[in-house]
Amino acid sequence: MTAEDLVKSKMRNWAPPPKMTVSEWADDFRFLSSESGAAAGKWRTLPFQRDIFDAFCDPGVHTVVVMSATQMVKTVLIENALGYIIDRDPGPTLLIVPRDSDADRFSKIRLAPMVRDTSCLREKVSDVKAARIANTLNYKSFSGGHLTIAAAGSPGNLAALPIRFLLCDEIDKYPASSGSEGDPISLALKRQATFWNRKTILCCSPTIDGESRIQKAYEGSDRREYHVGCPACGEFQVLRWQQVKWNNALSTKDERAKTAHYECEHCHAAWNDVQRWRALENGCWVAGAPFNGVAGFHISEIYSPWKKLPEIVLDFLTKKDDPEQLKTFVNTSLAETYVLRGEAPAADAIYGKREFYEQGVAPAGCRILTGFVDVQADRLEVEIKGWGRDRQSWSIGADVIPGDTSQQAVWDVLHAVIQQDYAHANGGTLPLWAVGIDSGYRPQMVYQFCSKYAQPAYGPAGMKLCAVRTVVPTKGGHAWDRAIEGFSPVDAARKRGGVRILTLGASYLKQAVYDALRQPVPPPGGEYPAGYWHFPNYEYSWFQGLTSESRIVRENGRPEWVHDKSVRNEPLDLAVGNLAMYILCRTRLDRCSNADWCRLEELTSGPQQETPRSSPEPVRREGEPWIEKQDWFSRRSDY
Repeated sequence: MTAEDLVKSKMRNWAPPPKMTVSEWADDFRFLSSESGAAAGKWRTLPFQRDIFDAFCDPGVHTVVVMSATQMVKTVLIENALGYIIDRDPGPTLLIVPRDSDADRFSKIRLAPMVRDTSCLREKVSDVKAARIANTLNYKSFSGGHLTIAAAGSPGNLAALPIRFLLCDEIDKYPASSGSEGDPISLALKRQATFWNRKTILCCSPTIDGESRIQKAYEGSDRREYHVGCPACGEFQVLRWQQVKWNNALSTKDERAKTAHYECEHCHAAWNDVQRWRALENGCWVAGAPFNGVAGFHISEIYSPWKKLPEIVLDFLTKKDDPEQLKTFVNTSLAETYVLRGEAPAADAIYGKREFYEQGVAPAGCRILTGFVDVQADRLEVEIKGWGRDRQSWSIGADVIPGDTSQQAVWDVLHAVIQQDYAHANGGTLPLWAVGIDSGYRPQMVYQFCSKYAQPAYGPAGMKLCAVRTVVPTKGGHAWDRAIEGFSPVDAARKRGGVRILTLGASYLKQAVYDALRQPVPPPGGEYPAGYWHFPNYEYSWFQGLTSESRIVRENGRPEWVHDKSVRNEPLDLAVGNLAMYILCRTRLDRCSNADWCRLEELTSGPQQETPRSSPEPVRREGEPWIEKQDWFSRRSDY
């Protein structure tokens, strides 16, 4: 070898790697691990994914926003971007996920297999098992850079060392504030200030309209959508849910779903799945706003090459009658925000839907009973609700237990209310399944009372009620995207006699109540819609209280429920609490077969009683108030 050849060889070692985009890197080097899904092996970038990947290495783009359906592009974008960073453009990198458990899961299930099965990464990132301080489960070092995987609620990890690359996954699941430091994304963005070539990725399926972080990020981008040509007329268009058609006249959901097809918005030609998938191969991204350095991409499940339209339509038909499940479909399949109707329903309209059934007796459709208790200084407000198939509910009765709630007497009366079985229209009786008690006022009295009852048990499938008459203390949370935030830790419960507090997503539950109250009355002889709420002959003031709050969005973008102070809002609080108790029970009810429901119906039947039901001996102390059982539902005069 001549001296000139030697010099050229050495120079090649110092030369920068050839320019390459993220999609090119993935196609050349990436191997999908068996842990990543069914399609393990050599990576192949799909046409709709290519521009999304390559925006990350576009010198004119500093932020990539992806508002996408699940299982489409979000996670693989972050994975391929990380691989590209480690191999081709190293620098200090921060990946933010919602929780600590998500950080561990990503490191073990996503990152480690990708490094293991992609040779160019394997030689640059050492295994955690190696005895090197440089690499831990959530911290990886590599030549020229490092990666930290942190939870959004950990302010110390978000505001420490400078970073060039910021990758944010599932941003709508981040807490509103990282500890007391403020918005977690804003904290992390400040760490990029010294890098002129910084890059940011924001990924998520959207959630609630007006509250979704990814929605706001996408609206601040150039708003790109994927256009495909019609196989019949050639006109390009964005695939929209309203153009998915099926025969709704067929009797079953499966039969209707099998007729699903896509209809061109121009020539109305019907596309089958094969034609739809072929159209995706020649599509293109089209921006809906001027480019400002933020490349935004929106794509729904209708573009999925792995899903057939009948599967998507069947999923919709299964979920459409349940607001909670419909929201999930809109968010995760259509990649659209779920619009909450903020205005309160009209009290007059709900008052006019009363049905005049007997209070204190569960109507024929009831299968389980729940209760909720609102604690005030001088009284306990209580409502009992019955629930049946299709999430229909009946208000069985509501009343006030007067008395100083710092004293035991009023709680003895509540004990009698919970212990009794309630008459059923079929002739039998029903016990209370679950009762919630608001612990915001007199918490110690609430904890002491709840400790004497069954508490929720936990199994592999999650929360489940262990017995009838389960009684739990509750408190209102700030979640607007789920009904139940969760139970307090076991360690904290030991200080309360083993009682764990259930935190409710109050905003979400209030909106769910209002959605149920808006259900229309069926025509004579028609069936009540799923989720319909029935009421007996309550006074008008009850329905005013039931609709006493309205949802507004402040200038800072945060939602808030505003109470009409001229009306008492206890009826709404009781409705929200009862709905939460029903959702807690649904972990069992959702698994009920038709035979299970029939069995529940059998339990409501019993011989007709020839004599009136006798009242149990009331639990009370001398000189203190009590309410007799047969009178418990007879009064609402204080409203």
